[in-house]
Amino acid sequence: MAEASTLEIVEDVRFLRPPQPFIWQDYIPHAISLAVVIFLTSLAVYFIRKRIRNGPNPKALALKALTQAQTLREARGNFWYLLRSNRILRDFFQDIFEIEAPAQTSRQFLASLKQVSILAPEDQQWLTEYLETCDQIRYAGKTLDDTLLTTFDARAVQLITQLYQKKKHAKQSIILEPEDVSPFLPGTPVPELSDDDHFNHSKSEVDLHEAPATT
Repeated sequence: MAEASTLEIVEDVRFLRPPQPFIWQDYIPHAISLAVVIFLTSLAVYFIRKRIRNGPNPKALALKALTQAQTLREARGNFWYLLRSNRILRDFFQDIFEIEAPAQTSRQFLASLKQVSILAPEDQQWLTEYLETCDQIRYAGKTLDDTLLTTFDARAVQLITQLYQKKKHAKQSIILEPEDVSPFLPGTPVPELSDDDHFNHSKSEVDLHEAPATT
């Protein structure tokens, strides 16, 4: 055993580091990054759950339904496609504007569309002509022209896409308050009474045309 006096003393302390104080500023970037990751993850989970809960948007539903109808058009015929595409368009307006379009007649449907502020006049005109043509084919036996359906495909897709984007970015109410609603028939104007029209059943005058009382 070597004597204690012969042992060499190590004086090289280059690898030794004295205790350092906790510097919390060094961990701020890590904390911020962790908070951002947690926030983005929570936001993504929220939107995913919301999308699953609400389902696809009205535009996606309408375009998907139109695509499926186009694939079945040849097998089921043009008349079936006319009725199916008409219903798809009505369902879209019901979903996006809460208009009971599927249960309305064409006249009532067009009257409801007048309250949609984001519907352009040219779109209103096209819908009017299209619905009138559909009614003539369905109820009056008008010949169904293939060009009508071909034109409808492109026009309907354009209208559905534009209306969905307009509603999505609308900053004010898109449904106008109806001016006057007729108590007799939806979509008809309220009759205006003239000065000669009186509806007073408690008149005290003698009716000249009344039959004389028998004695």
